[in-house]
Amino acid sequence: MSETSSKVPAACPFCAGTPTSFWFRKTGRTGEGTYPIFKCGACASSFVYPFPSNDELRAFYTGPAYLNTLRLTEQRAPNLEMVLAQERAYPNAVLDSERIAKTAKALATGSTFLDVGAGYGFFSRAARSEGFDVDAIEVNEESRRVYREMNGFEAAEGMLDHEFVECHDDRYSVVLLSQVLEHMRDVNSVVPDLRRMLTPRGVCVIAVPHFGSLISRVQGRNDMFITPPEHLNYFSRAGLIRLFARYGFECCRIETVSRFDGSRLKRKLRVPGLGPLASGTLSAALAAADKAGRGMMLNAYFRKI
Repeated sequence: MSETSSKVPAACPFCAGTPTSFWFRKTGRTGEGTYPIFKCGACASSFVYPFPSNDELRAFYTGPAYLNTLRLTEQRAPNLEMVLAQERAYPNAVLDSERIAKTAKALATGSTFLDVGAGYGFFSRAARSEGFDVDAIEVNEESRRVYREMNGFEAAEGMLDHEFVECHDDRYSVVLLSQVLEHMRDVNSVVPDLRRMLTPRGVCVIAVPHFGSLISRVQGRNDMFITPPEHLNYFSRAGLIRLFARYGFECCRIETVSRFDGSRLKRKLRVPGLGPLASGTLSAALAAADKAGRGMMLNAYFRKI
């Protein structure tokens, strides 16, 4: 396996800065192929280059290997009961969706809301509870099925593309991409499209893994979120802010959020008393990382100007 890449990006896709440099090659999530990973010397973000084609990505997200990662038990497609049981065991999506929906409500100047890459529908449900009129789009059929059970209406089938944008011009007060932007192959096309769909002073809400978190720095090349072709973009705080600033957004709020499944850690550490001690220590470390802006996830709110 070569430690170099024959194709070199002209500039960082996030901040448009130079220099960028080849970092390493990462084996694909399904074990097939390798992907060159580059770093930006200006904003300290990282990214896959060259990006896979739209056809390659659609094949990945609708293929059996990816579908198996969504299934909560072997050989069974997810349903609402299974998803809610998992959430009760480890509250994650519910907490994130309620927090983000409340913050979006406080910042929004209207009531129309688009949930891009809506998944099972937790964020749409939270947005509706805050009084938003919600539309959603989701590429995966199994996720859409659970979404319908949870919300009582259909999420649109597909990925965010120019056809969808043209039909929803100047329509939404809030557009949410939670754990979505890191998947997209051309952020310099996506962000202008997001701006186009927003009403004047509309708000774009972004949640992405934080490339620059304490855990990311410790893990280095083994960062748990560097998983091409699923994740293609690895955002630092500066990279995310500069990307949106380049297309007419101001950052009105940004924070980091960290969470982990303490029960899983306790099960792995079978030595009596060690599990609770390790869980408590990690919780304290992550809380300190969030206070320092070095937590696991970036939550950012950008206003159209």
